Amino acid sequence: MDKITVFVRGGIRSKLADSLLMNKALIDKIYVFSETESNLDISIPIEVIKANTSVEAFNLVVKNDVSKYLLFLDPNVYFEEDLVEELIEEAEDSSADIVFPNLISVRDGKENVINNVINFEQLYGKEIAVLQTLSLEKWIPGQVLLFKRESIVNGGYFDEELGDYYIHDFIYRNLKKFRIRLSEFSFAYYEEETNDFNDLSNSWKSFVLRNRVLKNYDWEEDIFPFLSWKERPEIAKATALTLIGKKLSEYLDYFNASDYFRKALMNFHNQETLNLLVNAYFTMGLFEKAKELLSPLHGVPREKAEEKKEHIEKVESLIFELEKLAELGRVDELNQIFSSVLKVYCGAPVYNILGFLEWIQGNKEGAYRYFFRATLMNPIDQDYLYNLAKVAKEISREEEVKSLIKNLVADGDSKG
Repeated sequence: MDKITVFVRGGIRSKLADSLLMNKALIDKIYVFSETESNLDISIPIEVIKANTSVEAFNLVVKNDVSKYLLFLDPNVYFEEDLVEELIEEAEDSSADIVFPNLISVRDGKENVINNVINFEQLYGKEIAVLQTLSLEKWIPGQVLLFKRESIVNGGYFDEELGDYYIHDFIYRNLKKFRIRLSEFSFAYYEEETNDFNDLSNSWKSFVLRNRVLKNYDWEEDIFPFLSWKERPEIAKATALTLIGKKLSEYLDYFNASDYFRKALMNFHNQETLNLLVNAYFTMGLFEKAKELLSPLHGVPREKAEEKKEHIEKVESLIFELEKLAELGRVDELNQIFSSVLKVYCGAPVYNILGFLEWIQGNKEGAYRYFFRATLMNPIDQDYLYNLAKVAKEISREEEVKSLIKNLVADGDSKG
């Protein structure tokens, strides 16, 4: 069995080092994208790749290495001694371009299978069906993948403009060309980081969905073949646009989600999509726009419209009071009530206030994180953008902000 090359997109941690050592018989060389030199002694040649980003480093490895297979690893993974052999055997037996194991997430010492074959079908031979879910990242983990090196070359390499979502973008681009196989009896462990704010990644996911998937694949044949395009084209299109908007909402991109909901309503007016649009505006903090839609003129029963308007107005008043407390510097009072506030409303205005709260307490990183989320949810609010830009400059994170705005305002699909 031929040896493989390993690429780690970050510094090698102790558990991963142990895993590589257990599998060293099948590893020819390890490349690491890291800011520091590796001092690990695991009897395998290690080279630190000098590059600006992990995607640039991985492309360099692909171009300069000669191994048949490249194993891509996140630094937070670890695995048993047979994993590499199992992945290679699966690739050889199936001639697959990409092979991946089941993934067991580890958080606070607890293990949860998040990509178990019991829950997910084998993708091999029907890869294009993943498009129908609009959720490639839920079907194919981005932490452990064995690539056939020539497939990466033939697939056009990884896009160096796509931040940390370059793996899934590459797979999306080549779904019709590649064979992708789950190694059904193989498992790797992934230690999840406690920080649940992956908002730049969310913006990349939105960008790829809108500007790659929806533009490059046929809606009727590839993405939404289950809709009645010939019998009821207006309803089919409205349903497709609504599904896209719901997926963008999952990425917290309510700005673009609201656009898809509006387009859906123009094709076929229905209460489900209207309610989604109201909720999108509500979450963005566009309270007046949300209330304008709650009218019998839009088919909303009067009693239901009044009930929703009352709820929106209560939240609007709550935000006004919170903003006054923040301006007065009432930090202790705000800290005491915010856990209760978040149970009622988790919209952009709340995250903006939380950012301001962190800022006046001197926590610039915390302020940046909250201002970033507020801007992701509503990039057209000048106050949110000003606050984010100001703190980003203080902590040298301007490039991330530029990427966020670019991802959110880039042109989307051509069909909607």
